[in-house]
Amino acid sequence: MEPIAAHPALKDPAGDVAAGPSETAATAAASEKAKKAEAVKEAKAKAAAEKALEKKVSKRMKTGEEAFTQGNWDAAIATYSEVVALNPQIALAWAGRGGARLRKGQIQEALTDLDQALTVDPANLFALRDRAEARFKSGDNDGAIEDYNNKLSLAPADGRALCGRGEARLKKGDKDGAITDFQFALQLSYPGAKELLNYAKSGKR
Repeated sequence: MEPIAAHPALKDPAGDVAAGPSETAATAAASEKAKKAEAVKEAKAKAAAEKALEKKVSKRMKTGEEAFTQGNWDAAIATYSEVVALNPQIALAWAGRGGARLRKGQIQEALTDLDQALTVDPANLFALRDRAEARFKSGDNDGAIEDYNNKLSLAPADGRALCGRGEARLKKGDKDGAITDFQFALQLSYPGAKELLNYAKSGKR
């Protein structure tokens, strides 16, 4: 009986020895490990970039708030513009720029910014109150009252919003509603509420 010959090594069409099952599995495992390592590296890089962006945005927001508080509207507008360019999902930045534009008398530009702020965050109190004021100044009394109503439903003890709604109601001929708003604002010791209340009652400034 002749001895059984050894099985010849398998060859691929190019003549190279083909990898066996264990070698193929090892190669696949190494490839998968490399992919996971790359994914981890990318995730870390993304997290680091997001953290750096968040830090930069926070710093610029603080600068914008300081400029706004000081009444430096141009600086506030410029700074908040940087923030919305970095991250357009920050409602306070849109509200801040809109508020600064409102105080500069740029009513339409302010309305655009405040609309965007409320698109991002429908319950943003600053944007609601400032858009109400911008709407009032543009002659939209109904829109102003709607925004003031929404603002006051969330934060009722706001003398400025009460006086603003009272003025809009007075413009629409709702004297009783205006007087109620001015009286409440006066109870909160809001500056100017007494004068507005007297005007609503007497028709004289």
